[in-house]
Formats: sequence, structure tokens, C-alpha cells
Amino acid sequence: IKYDCQFRVVTSDRTPRGIYTLITRLKFRRDPVSKKCIDYIQFTGGNRSPSERICHNIAINGPAGRLIFDERDREVNVHIYIDRSRHILGDQLELSMVLTAHSECQFNGDFLCDPNDQYSCISRHFVRDNVTNCLYPCRDEGTCFHDAIVPEEIDTAND
Repeated sequence: IKYDCQFRVVTSDRTPRGIYTLITRLKFRRDPVSKKCIDYIQFTGGNRSPSERICHNIAINGPAGRLIFDERDREVNVHIYIDRSRHILGDQLELSMVLTAHSECQFNGDFLCDPNDQYSCISRHFVRDNVTNCLYPCRDEGTCFHDAIVPEEIDTAND
């Protein structure tokens, strides 16, 4: 049994535009002998060749803190493949990513991710929301070195 998922993310027709893709957490398996990916995520978009099959560990506090793609087209195709025929022992598989449309600033309050790139604007609603949407140096959040804040669970049954 294999899990083979493909989906397409498309922005508006407004030009020029693109899609920032940031992988903030990835834990997929690699064959220990061949070093080939057992599970992977892969991107295609525009007229470019598919990205490499990505399966290395990515964690906000690890050596590869983020993996970033800037697709300068209005769509990106995402392919996630999990080989369930090979038992998953020990640690769980993980994937966390954010895809954000960007374009030329058009509305009052749009946020310019890169002051040197007039086509790097994102919605003001994505600024300081604890989710990084801009490419490095992650100006929308002020830093690249945090994950989205997960609400703390509070037990109110014994109050």
C-alpha cells in the first residue's frame, strides 16, 4: 500500500505573481544503504523541471532550519509520497509547510517581504501572525527561528 498525493496550488490571474513555499518541519525516511528517499515531497511549477525528491530532516532548530522555494509562476504542484509497504518504526513522519501567494503591492497595508523586490508583497493579514510567510530573513515575523505558537492546553476541570 502506498500513499501518493498530488495537489496544485494556484494564485490569482493578477500578474506578476508567485508562490513562496516554506517547509518548516520535515521528517521522512531515507534508505540507510542506498540513501534514496523512501518517502518524499517534490515540487514542480511553470516550465521548470521537478525539484529533487526531498526527504532529509528539517526542523526549525536543526542544521537545515527551513527549505524555501520561490515559484515565479501562478501555480505550484506538490507531490507527497509515503511508502507504506515499508513499516514505519519509531518516530512518526512529519511535514509542516506554508504556501503564500505574493505579487506587486496593490492594496494599502500590503507587506513587502523584500525591499529590493517590488513583486514580493503579501497580504497584511499574514504579518506578525506567528507563521513565517516571507523568504529569508522572514521580515513578516521578525525572525526565522520560531515555529507557529501552539495554543497551550489548560485543564479547567479542577478549578
